Amino acid sequence: MKNVKNNKVLLSNSFVRVLIRGIFPLVLLAFSSCGDDMLNTEITASNKNENFELTLKVDPDIVYLNSSTKVTVIIKRLTESSTTPSSLQLDAVGGKLDGSGLTFNSSYTTGTVITVTGKLDSKINSKFEVLAFFVPSYSYSNGNYTNYMENGHVTARYDNINVTLPIQMAKPRQK
Repeated sequence: MKNVKNNKVLLSNSFVRVLIRGIFPLVLLAFSSCGDDMLNTEITASNKNENFELTLKVDPDIVYLNSSTKVTVIIKRLTESSTTPSSLQLDAVGGKLDGSGLTFNSSYTTGTVITVTGKLDSKINSKFEVLAFFVPSYSYSNGNYTNYMENGHVTARYDNINVTLPIQMAKPRQK
């Protein structure tokens, strides 16, 4: 019986209560401060001139050879104007870009050209967005992946603005 009474006295000690009240908020703060930024796998690069801002996003920047990764390109108008350069050029090293609405232009043999004219409004802060997917190039035979690059790139060019981002390729996990 004596030990039980001593434990009650120890827990009622003001020092222990202050310690518990001080630690609990710190632990709660640590858990609440961990946001989604740690899980964010998107990488972004931007560049601009006096008329446009070009932003390139890749999510995630590591892709398995038997998969694809999302590529987003955004053109933002910085000045009001009725003139718009006619094409956005997208290119990939280590794979190809694929997606709905992407058209291959035979005069631009190494990538994809998207027609922008008529799709980007003439007002300031107007945006034009393209969604594509980077698909790695590789050979597969007898359970082995060969003829692939470990590091590739995706590039966007518009109105003399160039933006590029790296993409890492990884072999898929074996089942």
